[in-house]
Amino acid sequence: MEETYIFFDIESSNCIGGDGHICSFGYVICDQSFNVLGKEDIVMNPRAEFEPILFDPKSKCCLAYPKEYFLSQPDFSFYYDRIKKLLTEKNRKVLGFAVENDIDFLVCACNHFNLAQFDFMAYDSRIIADRLNNDHNGLSAWLKFYNIDTDSFTAHKSSDDAEMTMLLVQKMCQAKKMSLKEFLAFNFNALRSVEQDIERRNINAFKKITEEQIRELYYKKNPTPLSTKLNGRYKLNVSRKRDLNQKVDLFRLIYNHGGVIVEKLGPNCTYVMEDSGHKASWMDLPKYKSVKFISLSDLFNQLELEPWPFKKMNWKGIKENGI
Repeated sequence: MEETYIFFDIESSNCIGGDGHICSFGYVICDQSFNVLGKEDIVMNPRAEFEPILFDPKSKCCLAYPKEYFLSQPDFSFYYDRIKKLLTEKNRKVLGFAVENDIDFLVCACNHFNLAQFDFMAYDSRIIADRLNNDHNGLSAWLKFYNIDTDSFTAHKSSDDAEMTMLLVQKMCQAKKMSLKEFLAFNFNALRSVEQDIERRNINAFKKITEEQIRELYYKKNPTPLSTKLNGRYKLNVSRKRDLNQKVDLFRLIYNHGGVIVEKLGPNCTYVMEDSGHKASWMDLPKYKSVKFISLSDLFNQLELEPWPFKKMNWKGIKENGI
């Protein structure tokens, strides 16, 4: 069976809270010679609010249809099986522009409508164009760079954006003197997947949880501390590579032994840092004259405890609840 290629693009009604809500899914299917085999703009009701700017003709992100038309259409759950089939068809390669965003929209839509996630991989033509030309641009800028005529297309109409992405990839193939199949094999590291997006979302959610746990301790005095060995104000600075659960435990250790944790360094604070073995130049500034600088080892010695071994964060398989 001959391989086919689908270029797709998604428009969203808003991205409030980091979740996008799909209002159109556009695609173009072509063969390896870029002959268009099918094109469609699937317009849907996002079941979410629209950003007002999306219907302002003067804005750079004005949608292709009136709000009433979007609201009159079925929602994502109605088109779920079709979209899944389009993106997971056998012997088909998937491509887009800035596909991490579009993949995330699909993940959000499945979550929003309580539908099973479906995994697929897509080549990101933006990553490829940026690497080939050592620059970073949006779709319109790259189309202009490659002298692609876009007069017959409507920006932010998903199917037209998908076809313009196809034309961009065609130009890049010509520039590299490669077939589409060869070009994608050469740029295999521009692949992005649903699995990666879910992992990224879980990592961000877990980071948010640990940040909130730490934030709850700021400027608070433990009414029933285990000891008062750490009376005073403490600013803790540990490596970004450190396990986040251990980082939370370090903050709690100070809190549980009478210390008050501060978010910003101020006079008469104790600044606790990793055992780096050197002192940063800013620490000698006059405004920090009253600040005491100690290492984590010094902190544990003060508590008469053995220092905890450094644990690096292992993100593999992390879930939203941290398990």
